[in-house]
Amino acid sequence: MNKLEKVALRCARVRGKPLVLIINNVHFFQNNDDGKHMLLQLQQKAEAWAASGILTMVFSSDDFWPFHVMRQSASRMHVISIYDLDPRESARASRRIRRSAGRPAAEPEAANEALSLIGGRLSYLNKVSKAKDVVQMAKHLLQVETGWLLSQIGLIPDCDDDVMDEVQRFLQY
Repeated sequence: MNKLEKVALRCARVRGKPLVLIINNVHFFQNNDDGKHMLLQLQQKAEAWAASGILTMVFSSDDFWPFHVMRQSASRMHVISIYDLDPRESARASRRIRRSAGRPAAEPEAANEALSLIGGRLSYLNKVSKAKDVVQMAKHLLQVETGWLLSQIGLIPDCDDDVMDEVQRFLQY
């Protein structure tokens, strides 16, 4: 952290604006005292660096617990929620991603089918848009997500056939 601070000081003087450090998936820190203390230490450093104008830190998470921990001692923290895109924005973003990835435009029917499967989730939209076969990639991501969900809810396939059918119907929506 001290070396980062030295580099940030130097760069801020030269560039006239702060560096940006992004820490993704902070929810992967252990949700125990050690993980919470680590997160709070990073937050304290981030607030000090932001106040001095040398570095801006961005913490991203898919879970609520890091926000809950950080907001208790936050004085300069801004929270921004990023939502899924609506269908029109998803289609526009997908075309733009394909173009920037050097891929030819997808067939409109295939693009619509893929987008109807994945919705407007940004991480999935990025993966599907860069794929050679957008529909196949969307179906693959849907299978992965279905597998994860089924592994989390603890159903026993041999014993809960009627419940499994209900879950499958639910996942189709």
